[in-house]
Amino acid sequence: MVGAAPIAVDGRTRGAVVLEHPQPAAYCVAGRCPTVIVTTGAMAALNSGQLNAVLAHERAHLAGRHHALKAVARIGRQVLPFLPLLRAAEAQVARLAELHADDAAIRAAGARALATALVVLATPAQATPTPALAAAATDVLQRIHRILRPAEPLGRLRRLLLRFTAAALVLVPVLVALTPAVVALALGRVPTA
Repeated sequence: MVGAAPIAVDGRTRGAVVLEHPQPAAYCVAGRCPTVIVTTGAMAALNSGQLNAVLAHERAHLAGRHHALKAVARIGRQVLPFLPLLRAAEAQVARLAELHADDAAIRAAGARALATALVVLATPAQATPTPALAAAATDVLQRIHRILRPAEPLGRLRRLLLRFTAAALVLVPVLVALTPAVVALALGRVPTA
């Protein structure tokens, strides 16, 4: 989209910058003046609900400061590349940022509008700048599947197991720390002051 000139913003864009370009694309650019960019190709290809979903998605990236999270993960990977957790962190942070933005877009415009907008924007010739966060940038098929078929709620047994596990994670370190004192009390070897 290099060389594309901004055109007038209309009511459908709700403050996004519209670039004259035939390729349907939408992305956000963080910085001093965070901006959502949408192309005329996207404006022509998306209906109003889909466009609202895409704009909500991009605004969620800016509001969540996803660019900063990705930068921290990238720095961690570059500084400590020998740690497996940090080697995978950048990709996983990018994926979670997309899922978070998807959830915001679903609340704003609905699951079907977002899913169809992602299909429109996920064309092979998309030329989104790499530092930008684009609506159709990460694992589009997995995201669409997640959007259209959300996970079923946990059953009663699984919720109970989850609560038990959380309680155990909190209590086990405390019990381990108190074990020497309890054993000393049981054996009657408590020092007197």
